[in-house]
Amino acid sequence: MRSLIFELLVKRPFVAFSCVVATATIVSGATPRELRKLDSDLGEVGRHFKAGNYEVAAGSLTEIIETIHRWHEQDPEIASQLEARLQTIRRARGALEFQRQFVGPVSFYKPRNVDETLSAEFIDSEMSGMTPPNLKDAALPSADSMMSAPGSTSGSVTFASDVAPILSTRCGNCHINNSRGGFSMQTFTALMDSGFVEPGDSGVSLLVEVIESGDMPPGNNNSVPPSELAKLKQWIDSGANPGSARVTEVLTSLSTTAFEENSTPEEISAYRASLVRKNLQVALGNAAIRDHEGNSALVIGTLESSQLQEISDAVDRMALEIGKDLGISARRQTPFGKGRITVVALSSSYDYSEFRRMASIPSSGDLPVVWNRTGRDALIALKWNTGSPASLEEDQLRQWLTAPLASLAMATIGPDTPRWFAEGYGLSRWLNDRRIPESFRMELTRVAEETAGDAQNAARFLRGQLAAEQHQAAAARTVAIMKTTDSGRWRSLIQKLGKSEGFEASIQSVYGQDLQNLVKSIFSS
Repeated sequence: MRSLIFELLVKRPFVAFSCVVATATIVSGATPRELRKLDSDLGEVGRHFKAGNYEVAAGSLTEIIETIHRWHEQDPEIASQLEARLQTIRRARGALEFQRQFVGPVSFYKPRNVDETLSAEFIDSEMSGMTPPNLKDAALPSADSMMSAPGSTSGSVTFASDVAPILSTRCGNCHINNSRGGFSMQTFTALMDSGFVEPGDSGVSLLVEVIESGDMPPGNNNSVPPSELAKLKQWIDSGANPGSARVTEVLTSLSTTAFEENSTPEEISAYRASLVRKNLQVALGNAAIRDHEGNSALVIGTLESSQLQEISDAVDRMALEIGKDLGISARRQTPFGKGRITVVALSSSYDYSEFRRMASIPSSGDLPVVWNRTGRDALIALKWNTGSPASLEEDQLRQWLTAPLASLAMATIGPDTPRWFAEGYGLSRWLNDRRIPESFRMELTRVAEETAGDAQNAARFLRGQLAAEQHQAAAARTVAIMKTTDSGRWRSLIQKLGKSEGFEASIQSVYGQDLQNLVKSIFSS
């Protein structure tokens, strides 16, 4: 993760050392000796950060901020006099955020333009040796289009239709999929328990403050647009109520449900197509893009039209098989929710990597095919091996597409279906395919059995704390056992998920125990 810290670590490193003290202005709220200690402490934060001691660095920075707050009580003008140091603290907080260490802001500080406040001395610091990644200067998928997508309404602002999509898009990777810095907004309840929202008063809500200060979301191209910030403020000022939303449902699930319930299949398909075209344009620039629209998917990318059609035809055939396995009515055009998914097929490894970054697809190493279900989007990204023949055989396409297609179908059957469950279903179908080499099947089975052999791994599995290979193998084994041990309960579970009754509630209803105990019993079997 340290290699992902933004370009500020080279051009504008966040650690200020004693070189600043020589030209420091005397602050009436602090003595010169206290200022020297402050600069020394900031240097310690930087050294701890470089050494990977992120928690220690966060603790030290918290103490520094508390000290500055005490000075501010004595001298309200301290902000302008400590501008350079406060800029340093702001960037330090942003860097630590990438390492899942959240430090509260300097409450009274409203930063000026960064470039106007930095002196040359800041450049020559211990952090200047860190080189940022060579990535295109492109933003993540904007929530602007999500706000104008079908299902949105103007005027009143609701949590599920308006607020949840903004938070999912802007804050999801750090505070919904993860709990960086101990701060989670995974559900409405978690958001309100965090203390970041003060119902009825956006002016004192920390959520608004960190957005307006530019501290969050991190990254130069991921700021919250004014229109979205206005909606957040309107919702908070009107009481920050959940409305009809279930307060324990994951925010990405809430926004997806609201969107799909209020949209036609054509609107959903059009929205997904629009989003993928936008991401491709940003990621690939002026590259020639072609597409082929099938019954189940829009296949789009840099391949030849005939190749895109081959993939599209294979997806349609496999979608029918997956729909039958899940008990989805043959009258439905696709098993992937209401609308078509998008399959992105690219011939360049670089383009494939760039698109995955733009679409926020979780890293899966060097896998040539990945899938993602994020909010209203549902897609598969495929890297076409340039060494492959111009036309692929059916067996080859099935080897590539079975697992991601089945995973995506399961992920779209219910809005809060966890990724491990969807992935486990996809892998279990893949392993049952006669075309899969026996060596793959044996290796995955071996890893799954070894993982299940440690009783502590059941809890680690649900918390996402296992190594990727262990996690995937355990997911496949868990779902396979659920499906084969009692097919009646399995069918009942799928039916409940399809009715949006909630994943954990459905598990409790069908199996008579909560998810944690069910998985624990499967691991021990």
